[in-house]
This record gives sequence, structure tokens and C-alpha cells, in this order.
Amino acid sequence: MNAMRRLASHGLVYGLAGMAASLASFVLTPLYARYLGPADYGQLETLLALVQITTITSALGAGSASLALIIQPAGEPPAVAGSALAVVAGASLFCLIGGCLVAPWLAPSLHVPVAWVRLVALAGCLTALGQIPPAIWRARGQAWLLAGYSLVQVLFVLAANVYLVAVLGYGAIGVLIGQIGAQALAVIAGYWAIRSALREGVHGQTVRTIASIGITHVANSLATWTVLLSDRFFLVWLAAGPALGCYTLGNKIGAVAQLALASPLALAWPSFLQQVGRDTTFSNQYGALVEALAAYAGGLFLFLALPAALWVHLLGGAAYAGTAPLVPMLAAASLIAAFQPVLMSGFALSMRFRVIPLIAFGSALLNVSLNLWWIPLYGATGAAWTTLAAYAVAAVAGRLVSQRLWPLTIAWPRITAIGAWCGIVAVCGWQIPSDLGRLAWLLIYPLGILTLFRHWHQVAVGEGAMAAVFGAEPD
Repeated sequence: MNAMRRLASHGLVYGLAGMAASLASFVLTPLYARYLGPADYGQLETLLALVQITTITSALGAGSASLALIIQPAGEPPAVAGSALAVVAGASLFCLIGGCLVAPWLAPSLHVPVAWVRLVALAGCLTALGQIPPAIWRARGQAWLLAGYSLVQVLFVLAANVYLVAVLGYGAIGVLIGQIGAQALAVIAGYWAIRSALREGVHGQTVRTIASIGITHVANSLATWTVLLSDRFFLVWLAAGPALGCYTLGNKIGAVAQLALASPLALAWPSFLQQVGRDTTFSNQYGALVEALAAYAGGLFLFLALPAALWVHLLGGAAYAGTAPLVPMLAAASLIAAFQPVLMSGFALSMRFRVIPLIAFGSALLNVSLNLWWIPLYGATGAAWTTLAAYAVAAVAGRLVSQRLWPLTIAWPRITAIGAWCGIVAVCGWQIPSDLGRLAWLLIYPLGILTLFRHWHQVAVGEGAMAAVFGAEPD
């Protein structure tokens, strides 16, 4: 129970920042649609996708590597913060110069000025530099510091976008300027907050370790980027009509599970592993935690999927009516993605990450292949099923390898029972014609979950009593 409370409290604090980011995304979507127009908004999304690529290559996985080094069972190596900064600074300088050099060639194909592409490179490099302080705080369990930092950053982005886009009418370039300003302030504030850790300097062996671990995370991040964004390009090329718009809105609704609710648990998980992962009783605690998280995930899925038409109407209106059938698949995909760190805990506990890029690459390859096959046949529905399949295969493969690296027990019959109950509630709920009626029907789900957990508790108590009576050694 102490482990459960620790994970829940950290997850709640991390969730404050995650929920704010999700709400900011929903608030900014109608702002962009109204003030930029469809063409400019599509152009903006392309530029933001390039920012993500620049961030991935500039960060060189140093944030994730720093987190892994701090929580490893052998103890924290010297000068992690300064060494991580050295890795990211070198990679960012290289990417910034490269971005400026390729901008004259890349800009015409994107139909944007050359200066915009150079701003994209700058935004990506600043975002990469800003990843180190939050990684340090996450690994050391400084949840409130991370939450406050993230919330202030989100508020600044909101204010900057409203002022630059709505008031001054700067359009897509205003969004880029706002992001650059927010990331620059975040870098200054973040490194000032970890200045004591930076005083340790740079350690050569730590730099090499961060770079070697980080490379695996870069490959994983690039594969994840492919899974997340490639389907949008395939929808443009292979589908007709409003398929891309419907799919995008469905992704936003489904991502609520990951960004606002499920993601905090994944953020709290690394520091949780550091505290209890070496405990001899952790395997039993792990099984109980996975059961609780599975029940929690089932409730999130039902909340998003059953009244999906209501969420679509509130966010997009009648023009996006075709989005509702996509929400169940995309919500399930988001939940699977959010809980992958939990299912793949063996990698962090064993400090062996080499297989992760292979799993990520296989998932990306599956995603691209299924997109080519299913989108021409089924449009946005095919893209949604492709996303779900790619994440599910990655989760299963990661769990199997993780179990070989560091065995952790999961009571699969109980997980199956939770999934079956969630499925029964979903199937029955979809027979209710009213969205409000479906929301009311959701109340039956926690009642069934409480009944299941109560039954399992009684069985455990009974088995303990039987063991005490019949399992004692004779005098």
C-alpha cells in the first residue's frame, strides 16, 4: 500500500502539468483554425513536425539516458547533469548549423521562407536543451518542482500564442516565435534550478555512457515519430475528403488518456523503480500495481470511447461526425503507449536497452506497411487500426523481452477479468442511443471493479489462513 500511495501521489502531481498541456492543446486548436486558415494551419503542423525531428536529433537521448543513470541500482555516476548538458550542447550546435545550411534547399519544398526553417532549427535545439532539468527532477522524485516548471511554461506558451497569433496576426511565424521564447526562458530557469548539480562539472566516462545509452533512445524516438506522424502523410496521399481532419481530431481525443491522465503514471514510474525496484518484495507489488493500473486504464478507455460522439460534437461540430468511430481505437492506442514504461520495467532495472530500438523499428515498419495497405481500403479507420496495431505489437514484444531481462510477475487471469468486464460495459453501453445515458452507464464499471478486487482480497486472505493452518512445519 505504501508503494501504491507513493506512485499515486507522484502521478497526481505530474498530472497537473500533463493536464495543463492537454488543455492548452485543445484551447489553441480553434485559435489556429480561426486565425490561420486551413492552408496556413497545415503549414504550421508541418513546421512543428520538423521541430520535433530537430529536437530528437539535438537531444541525442541525453534526457532519457540521464534519468536511467540516476535510477540504476548501482547508484548515480558522477557529474550527470553537466555531462548531459555537454552532450546536448554539442549535438544542438551541430543540428543548428546543419539546419541553417539546408534551409535554402528545404524551404521551397515546404513553401515557406528560408528564415522560417532556420527558426525551426533554433526552436528544436532550445527544446532539446530544456529536456535535461526535467529529467533530473523526474529521476530524483522532485515532482512539485517539475510540475511548477511545466505549468509556468504552458501558461507562457498560451499567452504568447494568443498575443502573437490573435492580437498581432503573425500567423504561423508567431507560433514559432512564441515557442522559441518559451523554450529559451525554460532553458534559463531550468539550468538555474539545477546549478548545484552543474557545479560537478563534466565527467568523460559519464559523457560516453550518456551518449551510448542516448543513441538507443534516438532510434526509438525516431521510430515513435514515424508511428505518430506517418499516417497523416499517408492520409493526404492515399485518402480523400475529410479523412485527415477526422483522424486528427480523433487523435486529440484519444490522446487525452495519455497526456492528461495516464501519462503522469509513466512519468512517476522511473523514480518509483529507483525507490522500490531493488526490494525483494517488489515483484509482488508490481503485480498488484499492474492490476490497479489496468482497472484505471479501462475506466479511461470507457470515458473516452462510450460518449465519443459527445466529445466530437463539443470539440469539432457536425463537420467531424465521422470521427466518433475512430476514438475507441485511438484511445486504446494512447493507453498502450502510456503504459509501455510499466510493462517494460525490466529494461530500466537491468540497464540493458539495446533491444528497444529493434522493437521501435519493427513497430514503425509495421505502421508504414499497414498504412500502405489499409488506408486506401478503409481511409481514416484504417489509419486508426494501424496505430493501435503498431503500439500493441511493440508493447507485447517489449513485455516479452523485459521479462527475460528482469522477471516480474503479472496475474494474467486477473488482467483478463478486468479486460472482460471493460468489454462487457463497452458493448452494452454502445447499445444506449443517448450520449448522456452512456455517461450515466459508466458508473457501473467501478462497481464491478470494486467487486473483483474485493473477491481477490478475500481469496488472498483465505489462502493465507489455509497456509497458516496447514503449511506450518511440525515441532
